[in-house]
Amino acid sequence: MTTEDKNKSEAKELFEKIPIENSPFVVIRQSNNGKCFAVFGKYKITEDMTNVEECIKVATEITWDRLIQVMTLVNDMMSDINELKLKLINK
Repeated sequence: MTTEDKNKSEAKELFEKIPIENSPFVVIRQSNNGKCFAVFGKYKITEDMTNVEECIKVATEITWDRLIQVMTLVNDMMSDINELKLKLINK
């Protein structure tokens, strides 16, 4: 086993990614304490919870808060992309 394989193996033990069906969200469950939270890309969108099903329910509830949160995050992602484009153009 190479060092890279060993590192990947250890990383898998730290957390588990659980995709939420029909959504852009993923639940991250931490192996050390069993807590979980939902993410949208690199952004955490829920508080820590102890139940994956509850986390999925909260993340996929269509509320004004969730809608505005996701719109804000998409805007932030687009800003990051535009920044990278500018850096590449100005090289």
